Amino acid sequence: MVVYQDKYMKLHYTRPTDVLSMELLGFWVLGKEDVKHIFNALAACAQEHGTRHILLDFAKSSIKMTEAEYKIVMSQLVVDLIATPIEKVARISTLDSNRESIVDSTYETMQAIMKLPLEFRSFQQHQDAFNWLLE
Repeated sequence: MVVYQDKYMKLHYTRPTDVLSMELLGFWVLGKEDVKHIFNALAACAQEHGTRHILLDFAKSSIKMTEAEYKIVMSQLVVDLIATPIEKVARISTLDSNRESIVDSTYETMQAIMKLPLEFRSFQQHQDAFNWLLE
């Protein structure tokens, strides 16, 4: 069922699998405030539905932020998700190797500092990501 929708995305929640998935509505060039908005909506829906699994797909987007801004926004998402029952976050990777490197290094840094209570992995295929969430 669709639990949230705006001009950027739809959030779907599937109770039997306990997966909250994000679908971008078209291709977007996302700035800092856009990404913060998406992440805030995602964290709020995860809390509201008590979901344990999230599937993110930003593959059809471009990010218009500095590396420092991107790390701050990502870090805030992780902090917001700690307050939810989330256990696993699967992310569909992009073809942008620089962006992928930033995502991975941000998660690794936060994991080293905070010992995060959630797992995070990137995948190229939706089915692989979904299967991992359900393991």
